[in-house]
Amino acid sequence: MKFLILLISLNFSIFANNLEVSLSNVVSQDGQMAIAIFKNGEGYPKNAELAVYREFINMDELPLKLNLEEGEYAISVFQDLNSDRKLNKKMFGIPKEPFGFSNNPKLFMGPPKYKKVKIKVGKKLSKVDIELKYY
Repeated sequence: MKFLILLISLNFSIFANNLEVSLSNVVSQDGQMAIAIFKNGEGYPKNAELAVYREFINMDELPLKLNLEEGEYAISVFQDLNSDRKLNKKMFGIPKEPFGFSNNPKLFMGPPKYKKVKIKVGKKLSKVDIELKYY
C-alpha cells in the first residue's frame, strides 16, 4: 500500500505544472496565440526553431499551463489575427498584430534583450502575465 501511495505521488509531481502563462490587454479573441519559450536565451528572439516550446494555441486554451525543467526562460507571444502563422509587420518592421514578452519590458527599437525578459522557473508554480502591445 505504501508503495502505491509513493508511486501515485511521484506521478503527480512528474506531471505537475510549474509555469502558467496568461495574457492581459486582449482586445479580440480572433486567430490564435503564438507562444515561444526559450531556455537560457538560446535562439531568443529571432530563432524560434531553438525554442523549447513553440505552439499556436486557440485563445480559449489560455492560460497555458506547462511543466518545464527548472531554469531561466524568455517568453515571446503574438496574436496571429489572420491565422497565417507569422507576425505580420508594417513599414520599418513594426508589428501589425498584438505581441508581448515575459516581464512586460518597455520597448524601444526592436525586441528587448534577454536579460529584460528572462524569468526563473522552479519546482513551484510560476505565473507569468504578458500584456499584449499594439502599434
